[in-house]
Amino acid sequence: MTPRIKNIVTKRPGILKINWADGGQSTVDLSGWIASGGELLTPLLSTDVWKTATIADYGASVEWDSQNLEIDAYHPYQIVKNQRLAEN
Repeated sequence: MTPRIKNIVTKRPGILKINWADGGQSTVDLSGWIASGGELLTPLLSTDVWKTATIADYGASVEWDSQNLEIDAYHPYQIVKNQRLAEN
């Protein structure tokens, strides 16, 4: 089943608080994902760009205005799982 996003709150660049459609809630650090994207994802380090994040595709992704940048919901979902495993 593909995870769906119900609501997001932007924190500092790289950090999203996500309310999932299934009722769960996560705070995900996307800094590693941004770093792996090189120059393409560098605009996401800007507070002005980061705060434009919106839910797209009926909760299947997050996109950033005027930057043509997007991440599907599965990636933050998986990143959160990996971050929790690393903490234990």
